Amino acid sequence: MSTSVCLLDEPFTTVVELEALRRLDGLYAFYHKYWWCRRQMFGYYKFCNAILNGLALLVVAASIVFGSV
Repeated sequence: MSTSVCLLDEPFTTVVELEALRRLDGLYAFYHKYWWCRRQMFGYYKFCNAILNGLALLVVAASIVFGSV
């Protein structure tokens, strides 16, 4: 999903130099992408963690059942 984020489109009530606004716009886009990628990686980590925890639970349950036989 590619969403373009631009501070230049927002209305400002304070006086900001155009060059400073362009610099902030680039920084905002960079950190927004960084935050989005980190959120995606965290979601992937949580998914893998849940799968591995479920697998560990099945191994423990199977060892209890087959260990008593």
